[in-house]
Amino acid sequence: MPSLPRFKATLAKTLSELEDTFGKWRAVQKWGFQHTVSTTPGQTMATVTFEKGDSRFQVSCNRYPTVRENMRAVYLRIEAARLDELRGTANAEESLREYLQLTDGRRTHNGILVHEDPDDPWVALGLVRGNVTADIVRAVYQARMRQAHPDAGGTDEAAARVNNAYRQVMAELGERP
Repeated sequence: MPSLPRFKATLAKTLSELEDTFGKWRAVQKWGFQHTVSTTPGQTMATVTFEKGDSRFQVSCNRYPTVRENMRAVYLRIEAARLDELRGTANAEESLREYLQLTDGRRTHNGILVHEDPDDPWVALGLVRGNVTADIVRAVYQARMRQAHPDAGGTDEAAARVNNAYRQVMAELGERP
C-alpha cells in the first residue's frame, strides 16, 4: 500500500486558505469546521461543512493521524472541487460525491445535510462539542466574523448571531471571550 502524502501547513494556514477558497467561490454563503481527536487509528477526523446555493455539504477526512493533516486534505479536496466547477468539468456535488459523509448522526440525502439546529451556538460557529480548545473557538469565531460582519457583506443579524454563539461556547468551555 503506498504511503499517504504528508502535509506541512499549520492548521491556522489551512483555515486561512479555506476562507480564501470560499471567498473566491461566491456561491458559498457560510461554512464551518469541526474535528474529533482519538488515539484509535482512523478515528481522528476533520470535517468542513458549507452551504452552496440550496445545498449543504459536509466533507470529512480521517485518513491521517492528526487533525491538521486531515483538515489539509479536506481543504485540498474542496479547492479541487471549486476549480472543477470554475473550469466547467463538474459541479460541486459531482466533484465531492465520493467525499461527502456525515459523522454525527444527522440525516442526509445523497450526502447533503438535511437538518441542523439553527439555535445551537456550536452549529452557528460550525463546531461540534467535544475536544475543542478555546484557541480553536477563537480562530473559528474570527473567520466567521469576517464573513458575517456587515462591512464584509454580512448583516447585523448574522454578526450578532456569531457574537452570541461565541460568547455561549466560550462560557460553556469556562473561558472568557
